[in-house]
Amino acid sequence: MWRNVPALIALALACAETPSTPSPTPPPTLNAAPRPHAPPPNPAALVRPKQEIVVGGCARACRTSRQSLDTFLAATMLGDTAVARRHLDTSRLVSGAEQLGARWADAWLAGRMAERHTEITDWVAQWAAVSATFANPDDKTAAPAVEIERSDDAALVARWRVPDASGSSPRSLRLTLTKRGLEWLVSRVEPVR
Repeated sequence: MWRNVPALIALALACAETPSTPSPTPPPTLNAAPRPHAPPPNPAALVRPKQEIVVGGCARACRTSRQSLDTFLAATMLGDTAVARRHLDTSRLVSGAEQLGARWADAWLAGRMAERHTEITDWVAQWAAVSATFANPDDKTAAPAVEIERSDDAALVARWRVPDASGSSPRSLRLTLTKRGLEWLVSRVEPVR
């Protein structure tokens, strides 16, 4: 191994002393015709009004989680399913033990939009029917009896109580609203005793 070292040194010195010669042929060039430059864009066409990203809910009308909850409950008690639907986080909704949001998200990804739309519409109609039983029969526009169990930057958890028809034990539902984008949406609905 060491006996080849002098030969390697000699080779390195010889290469260093040999001047590099330019290549006799120039590098190949592309035979493409020059492209005409595009005209500059019209600055007025580039100006677009900035739009706030809205997922659902009541956008700027509901600045707090409590306002969003009250709007959702009022809409469902009045049977306004279109407004109620906008307040659902349809990608994360859990109803009781049923993972509806996951199922609806899978349907969306699979392109089964009609099936997804029908399922969401049916669920909202069922929810509105349940909500109607919680409403004050004398004044459906009255604010519902809601007790806030937890309210912070991550979630609003509220219990909605109403006495049943016999007047015995109250029935209640726990609603959880979480933020999605800028808005508070219903992500969980569960019966509570």
